[in-house]
Amino acid sequence: MMSALPCIDEGAVSLDGGMIKKNGMFVLGSRKDVEVKFGIVSGRSGVVPPNYSEAEEVVRRLKWESTKLAEDIQREQQLLDHLKAKSANKVA
Repeated sequence: MMSALPCIDEGAVSLDGGMIKKNGMFVLGSRKDVEVKFGIVSGRSGVVPPNYSEAEEVVRRLKWESTKLAEDIQREQQLLDHLKAKSANKVA
């Protein structure tokens, strides 16, 4: 567990009874001496929240808008560069 310490963020429990808590506290010893509680997950693991599909659609639309805006910016930049080069040629 000590060698895995850099990889542990939330805490860890080893099979030999060692435990590292989130706050960095070490508990070593017999499994009988260490009390570990695991959260209970409801039986409805496949159920998605009612607004999940709406949120997914919003994310999809925002990604699409972001892509389109990036393409527009790139086109505008190309036009600007072209006009700058054209005006620089007229001056020279």
